[in-house]
Order: sequence, then C-alpha cells, then structure tokens
Amino acid sequence: MTGKPNAHHLLNLLLFLVPMFGLEMAQAALRCERNLVANVVALDQPLMFNRLGAQNVNGMMFALRRDVVDDHNRSLAQGGTAVPGKSLAAARQASAAPGAARGSR
Repeated sequence: MTGKPNAHHLLNLLLFLVPMFGLEMAQAALRCERNLVANVVALDQPLMFNRLGAQNVNGMMFALRRDVVDDHNRSLAQGGTAVPGKSLAAARQASAAPGAARGSR
C-alpha cells in the first residue's frame, strides 16, 4: 500500500463537507427581496353548495379591507365601521371590454 495512510478518511471528509457549502450557497440565492402586505378581514358567510341543500352555515369569506363596506356603503379603509352582521363585501364592477358596449346587429 502506497501513499498516505489515512487518505480515504480525508476523501470521505471532503465528500461530506463539499455538498454542505454548496447547499448553503443555494439557500442564500432563494432569499426573498420583496414583502407584500394586505389588510384582510374575515366575514362570516353561510355557504350554499348546491340546489339540494348542501350547506355550511359556519362558512367564512375573506376580503381586502378596502373592498368591505358598512351598512352606510362606506369602505372600512375610508373610516367605515365594522359591525358584526352589518358589513359586507362590495361588488366591484370590472371595466367592460372595448367592444362589449356595442349591441350586436
């Protein structure tokens, strides 16, 4: 047997340590640079699943705070009051497509 007596131990140690450094660099590349924040409110909403009566009376709906209005049609983000049973999600009307306003002939 020629060479260093513990060379295989050194090789095993290198094979163990090299992937650890590569994994550390890969995790650093996955760092997120941007945080998003949303003001979300939870609304109790009974859900009806189908016409046969399948339902969940304890259903919940989540909406952005700016999309929820009180009983005076004032947004919670604009100072509306969140009163249980009196707040609801406002339906925002999407803008129509350019040709949608014309009637068919």
